[in-house]
Amino acid sequence: GVTHKGFGHDWPVVKARCIVRTSPRNLLDFLMDSSQLKRYNKMSQGRENVLVLQEGVDTPAEDSTYGFSGDVRIMRALNKPKLFPKSIEMVSLWYTKAIADAPNAYMTVNRSVWENATGTPKSSNRIRSEMLLGVNLIRPCPEGCEFTTITHVFAPGVPEMLAKRMAPTSAANMMREIQNIFA
Repeated sequence: GVTHKGFGHDWPVVKARCIVRTSPRNLLDFLMDSSQLKRYNKMSQGRENVLVLQEGVDTPAEDSTYGFSGDVRIMRALNKPKLFPKSIEMVSLWYTKAIADAPNAYMTVNRSVWENATGTPKSSNRIRSEMLLGVNLIRPCPEGCEFTTITHVFAPGVPEMLAKRMAPTSAANMMREIQNIFA
């Protein structure tokens, strides 16, 4: 949970961690490849780049138009949980970069963005959810890499009790699927 009483404080925050038997860079490239998403997220209906602001995790700040290193893009993801009447849409700004003081380690941070003042999806068959905070940390370890993810999502239209029950299970299932892919 979240100790403050701000927006979304009563929605679940989930932290999950696992060891994946591959290199940190290989896992990062796999996670950033939208065509691979359905392999580890069984609810996924796909993810697409809406806008690529800066491409390349290894882009140095001095080569950047914006003055910072890393990869920056806006992505749209659709998920369809079982027994749920509509798809859940999320549009997020993703920032991914190598961690300067941790060799072969990477971090992705994402946060929802809106294309209009109301944050309503273009299709009425969808419910717009909001990524309040998403963080992925991938760092080397003797067995391959340690993958840690933290998510805090606000999903209007999803019963809060259901979200609190599903969020930890979904995170654990995702971790197991990724481990199985690299087993």
